[in-house]
Amino acid sequence: MWHKGDKCYIIENNMHIRPATVVRSGGGFCVIRFGSGKGIRIRESRLYRTPEEAAMHVRYNSSPRRTHYDYE
Repeated sequence: MWHKGDKCYIIENNMHIRPATVVRSGGGFCVIRFGSGKGIRIRESRLYRTPEEAAMHVRYNSSPRRTHYDYE
């Protein structure tokens, strides 16, 4: 359960871990604030207590990027 003022971490674009602060919680959702006044409503299951916990859920693409030159 998250409470107002708790520090949390979210994963953005399945790559970046961003710190945030919980503004309001209820009904399985949290309103969080990050950056300079930015905020979103997000499910509690997408919030993590530590950056290490969030890093375990980051999905890295292990295949190298391909360009149009690779398709010959």
